[in-house]
Amino acid sequence: MSLIVTVTWHNPNPDTIANKLAARLGREPTHQELKDEVCRILREANEGMKARKS
Repeated sequence: MSLIVTVTWHNPNPDTIANKLAARLGREPTHQELKDEVCRILREANEGMKARKS
């Protein structure tokens, strides 16, 4: 016997990454779109840190 548990979080704060992306897309983003957006933000932050060190 196996058990699958799914959890969904809801945060009505309009300033979350997911809510800002949903507003930009005009629909709920997919998990892949959220992952890509977070990776983009982290990549840009990393590039900014590297630029400041130079």
